[in-house]
Amino acid sequence: MSISLKKLMKVRCRLIDRRTGQPVPGIVVSLSVGVDGATRAIPISTLSSDATGYLSFDLKPLVDLGIDDVPGVYVSAPQE
Repeated sequence: MSISLKKLMKVRCRLIDRRTGQPVPGIVVSLSVGVDGATRAIPISTLSSDATGYLSFDLKPLVDLGIDDVPGVYVSAPQE
């Protein structure tokens, strides 16, 4: 099964502290897409959450390059 980046267009995240329920600003988050049947991933972009804990990755540049169906989309952030 693959994921269509053309249909997805954006990956949006809101980072919330599990203990307090409050937004977490300033967290660095990376986006990668899977290749070769999801055995490997290519890093695409890195963003930092805003004051409300929000961030959004725009996938249109990948679609414009002809990258559409991928085996996975991965969002990662460091943990304490």
